[in-house]
Amino acid sequence: MLSDNVFFSDNIPFTSFSPSHLGAVIVFIVCFLIFVSAAPYLNGRQNLLLTRGASIFLSLTVLIWTAIHIVYGILCVGLSTNIFD
Repeated sequence: MLSDNVFFSDNIPFTSFSPSHLGAVIVFIVCFLIFVSAAPYLNGRQNLLLTRGASIFLSLTVLIWTAIHIVYGILCVGLSTNIFD
């Protein structure tokens, strides 16, 4: 039955999000509010520059985070991600 499933087990060790994750969520919310409130005051070119800058920043953040985790061995890169395996 469902009680045999690990997903529904009541003894899974749970830890809440770390403070760094909470900080990232807060920064994301603040940036989102700034973007939404600034949108009516920007012309098309400024809006495009703002969103491109934000996307480059987000991409670089993910790349740096991934590189740090690979260097320190935190990220498990040995797992197969091929959908056809």
